Amino acid sequence: MDWYYAVGGERKGPVPEEELVRLAHSGEVIGSTLVWKHGMTDWRPFAEAGPGIPPPMPPAAFAADGVTPPASIPTIRYGGFWIRFCAYILDAIIIGLIQGALFALLFGGSILDLVGDAMSGRLTPGADVALGVLPMVFTARFLGFFLSGAYFAWCWTQYGATPGKMAFGLKVINPDGSPISIGQALGRYLGMLLSGIIIGIGFIMAAFDDQKRALHDRLVNTRVVYIR
Repeated sequence: MDWYYAVGGERKGPVPEEELVRLAHSGEVIGSTLVWKHGMTDWRPFAEAGPGIPPPMPPAAFAADGVTPPASIPTIRYGGFWIRFCAYILDAIIIGLIQGALFALLFGGSILDLVGDAMSGRLTPGADVALGVLPMVFTARFLGFFLSGAYFAWCWTQYGATPGKMAFGLKVINPDGSPISIGQALGRYLGMLLSGIIIGIGFIMAAFDDQKRALHDRLVNTRVVYIR
């Protein structure tokens, strides 16, 4: 039985079933790749209708001879670099407001005391001020790391997207369309930090990948797609 498959909205095939399986093993065909064969009324993801999985409709739906696959191929639109950059900026603003409020709640009084002591001469500029400020800075960075991680991991696993991505109609999924796990979410967050450490190269990778995968997407095998 010959199969057709779609890559980037372009129909490929027909190819024998064994060849489709080989393409799946090589990674060219993934769980979300749309496939079609005689007996199916529409294109379906490989994970749902690939070789060995019964077609969703009986073969009688099409004539036996001269059959051609449906002309309309529902395309998967991947979120590119710039739209994801805008979504990240929105998330960064939200996280910044949360962290700022938490920082003010935890250290606002201490900072006012330090300022008052410095202005009154009870503290000398330099070492005394540094000894008072540095612990707060390190604590804020430590809390910020975990707060940001919790923000991204919770949103990705519970809703498939952060508020920033929701605003632009984006969602983080597995290649087969399923939600990502908590392990993937934490790994993706650490991958984002790594992308930042290497001067943003990991983020820029999304601009040159056929499925718009950034470094953190490649590390945990996720995709960012449009849902509207």
